[in-house]
Amino acid sequence: MTWQEIIDLSRTISWWLSTSQLPDVTAVKYMNIWYHKVKREIIDLRQDFFWDIFKPTTTVVWQSEYSIPDSLTWNYKDMSKALAFSIKYESTWDYTPCSKKYPYSLDHDLEWYKTNQSQWEPFVHISDKSYFIYPAPLEAVTNWINIYWIKDLVDIDENTVEADIFDWKIPTDYHYIIAYYVRYMYFMSRWPDFKNDKREAKFDFDEALEEITDWLWERDMSILYKKAP
Repeated sequence: MTWQEIIDLSRTISWWLSTSQLPDVTAVKYMNIWYHKVKREIIDLRQDFFWDIFKPTTTVVWQSEYSIPDSLTWNYKDMSKALAFSIKYESTWDYTPCSKKYPYSLDHDLEWYKTNQSQWEPFVHISDKSYFIYPAPLEAVTNWINIYWIKDLVDIDENTVEADIFDWKIPTDYHYIIAYYVRYMYFMSRWPDFKNDKREAKFDFDEALEEITDWLWERDMSILYKKAP
């Protein structure tokens, strides 16, 4: 469903609300509240569901610290974070997985590992807006590291196409659930005038949300128990 189809559906299931009663700008705000809520619900079940790979450009010789790009969201509270790192120190090498470590768990100061850590056992330390690689690279290598991370979903707006909703990872059959939440928020904003409608809308939304979690669970189980022909 497109963003406009979702809004139109939310008006239809809310006793045919007019555009003046539920303007597009208000509906989009409600949509995005739920959009990010369901993202967190899904990540609670499958942390790597919205994963992607990011490849920074080129290493700098003897440099361990690299800035985290603005295009990545590293908010641990929101669970949008790095899942894993793999690095190659020479252009002809394969990528080697990096372990994640913290300074308090190490036997030496971080500077010591910059030159003394084995290239076959690299590790990464994440701090604020930077990540630190040990040992430091000895040559400049393009696409030297793979960062596997959880994408933060971009807000829905009038420019959002259907394929961008949930990054195309949730079937369009479930997009209608967003409309259920818009309906619920509309009645919530007019409490207590629509007390019964609000209660019914909340029930419908919770039931619809369960459909997504059930789909995700059944999807994972079908992969787990799938047998070769």
